[in-house]
Amino acid sequence: MVSTDDGFLVIPISGHGPTLRAQVVAFHLETPRPAAWAPAEQKGLFHFLIGDPTGWRPRVPAYDHLTWQDACPGLDVRLTCEGGAPRYDLLVDHPAAVNDLCIRVEGADALEIGPEGELVAHLSEGMLMQTRPVAYVSGEDGTTEEVPVSFRLLGGDRYGFEAPPFAGRLTIDPTFSFKYASYLGGMYGEAPLGFPGIWTDPSNFDQRPGAIDVDSVNTVLVCGATYSTDFPTTAGAYDITLNVSDAVVTAFSGRLSNFEFSTFLGGSTGYGCDQAHGLKVNQESGTIYVVGWTDSWDFPVMSQFGSPYSTQPSPSSQYRYGFITAIDSRGANLLHSNVHEGAVWNDVAVLPISGEPAAVYAVGYAEAPFESTITSTWNYNHIPPIPPYQATHNGGGFDFAVLREQAGGTLLKAATFIGGDCEDQGLAITLVGDEPVVGGKTHSTPIPGNIYYPFAPNDAFEPPESWSEWWAFAQQPWDGAVTRLNADMQMKVPMYSGAFSGSWGHSAVLDLATASDGSVIAVGCTKSVQIYNGMLDPNNPNNSGFPTTANSFQPTKWNGTYVGFVAKIEPQGQFLDWCTYLQPVPESTSAWESVSAIGVAVLPNDNVVVTGMSESQNFPVTVTGFGGGVPIYRDAFLAVLKNTGDQLLESQFFGGSSSSPPYTNQDQDEGYAVAISPSGAAAYVLGATSGSSLPIPPPPPTAAQPISGGNEDFFVASFLMR
Repeated sequence: MVSTDDGFLVIPISGHGPTLRAQVVAFHLETPRPAAWAPAEQKGLFHFLIGDPTGWRPRVPAYDHLTWQDACPGLDVRLTCEGGAPRYDLLVDHPAAVNDLCIRVEGADALEIGPEGELVAHLSEGMLMQTRPVAYVSGEDGTTEEVPVSFRLLGGDRYGFEAPPFAGRLTIDPTFSFKYASYLGGMYGEAPLGFPGIWTDPSNFDQRPGAIDVDSVNTVLVCGATYSTDFPTTAGAYDITLNVSDAVVTAFSGRLSNFEFSTFLGGSTGYGCDQAHGLKVNQESGTIYVVGWTDSWDFPVMSQFGSPYSTQPSPSSQYRYGFITAIDSRGANLLHSNVHEGAVWNDVAVLPISGEPAAVYAVGYAEAPFESTITSTWNYNHIPPIPPYQATHNGGGFDFAVLREQAGGTLLKAATFIGGDCEDQGLAITLVGDEPVVGGKTHSTPIPGNIYYPFAPNDAFEPPESWSEWWAFAQQPWDGAVTRLNADMQMKVPMYSGAFSGSWGHSAVLDLATASDGSVIAVGCTKSVQIYNGMLDPNNPNNSGFPTTANSFQPTKWNGTYVGFVAKIEPQGQFLDWCTYLQPVPESTSAWESVSAIGVAVLPNDNVVVTGMSESQNFPVTVTGFGGGVPIYRDAFLAVLKNTGDQLLESQFFGGSSSSPPYTNQDQDEGYAVAISPSGAAAYVLGATSGSSLPIPPPPPTAAQPISGGNEDFFVASFLMR
């Protein structure tokens, strides 16, 4: 955004390198006063060197904000830039200043007002959209009162605003809607789409389908897995040759218009199957940490400085190996990589350490061979030895596994199991300081007299001994579980373990995030009905309901199928600040309209951003969004909840559709993970689609991959946050 003598310029850019294109769109105030931009701290210089050299403009000073005081009688104009997205505010002293305002859009072929009140400028290189303005009057006590303001067309390339009478100073905030999206995939399939019901039934959910993060310079990083030989890779990346099934790591520009890099990660011998489930970037160094599992005997094992603490996968082992791999910020080299027999890693967290590589935490699940890793770790690193919370596998399938490594892959600092007499699977991790909080699901029975050790499921029963007993046992509910450890992998507190349970169906915690006060946000899905008390009764481990809180956004479950949930757990882990369902509105009575909350992130103001999937046309939607107001078969969604849990601030679908009913599995779109840009101005969603009709916004800019690769593809989409 560039200030001028009578307004400002917006310059949408398309492509990159030799294909870069730009179109200048000028916004002129009609009848302005002479420009008097208030001085601001200079942040640097821009050089506009596009096209004919006679029109180049070098050394243009850059500011993070500018204010044009008294641009028109009773009106100031403020220009800002958040997360690379330009925006302008109008500060109005009286209603006449709104009615008299006229803005001309030079460069627009036509203007129109869309169905959601947005203003669309049609350009020769695409379109530029402004969302319906948010407007409010600020009181002397700091409170604000919303005022309904809308765009109005004034003919040709001119527009203005309509506002009711108001008292005080009115701020009008129209936002340029820079929504970007791209496919990511090849012809043989990438994403494990949920048909039938992988992500709606927690009993089926045991591996995260992929992950997303954003680094300090707004590069968007994703990971997953592919079977496609034509999966897009980039020259100079670490590995551009597919083996059988490889993990993938891809970096997009912030506008999703080009690949910064894209690489395979895996081995070629043995079964040759490699999958990445979790990814985090060290915001200080740019190093990218990826976790998952491999059954390739030659999966890379190395350290950054000396010998790695692990050894190459053994051809004689019958188990998978979990991997933790660090990649440089250019995607060209591995910095270190270790594997762990018997483990599957689902999620990763990173703790930067000044002057040395970060501490890396991983969560997943493991079998008995992981015991030797745990035992050698605490004997080697601690004098006297500090035992972990649980050094041995408890049997009954998988236990949670949690690990911390340091020193560039040369030191396994601590590790532990967490589990009972049956299946326990870790799916998500977040940090509170240097202490990991892990979440997932459990099928184990509680230990009498201590419902928190290690988990507290609703239903107590004996492990099965025969096939018939196993089948009956498999019908018993899974319960969601969240537990906090200290940095040495000992149980810090019996933190809200087993809180997400109920006797009417499975529940699972699918993702976690940390709020600014150390509270933990948990999301997932459940079939259980509410109990309204926000915590388990220690004297009654067989609670028959799900712990929603009475004043939350949706405390009551409406139908009999699986729905999403969002909960905020206070820092000490003893109770829920709030817990709400995320589900269709009461008019929906179909038992098949499932919803699942799969990914979560927290904005700087602690509002909660959730992505997932919905099969219901009655899911609460506040704006039309990318994919229209009504889902087709199954759509991804993005929802923003207020940090108090009692209000849905924004919600929209993202998805494509076939041309006519009946709709099928070719109409599936699911959101898997969400990350926030460094400024908090944008949310980026990683998801998957089974179709070829995603609403990729028109250029500029052009998407990095504007068309489907075929079969199931990943997608990445950005949403501007208010």
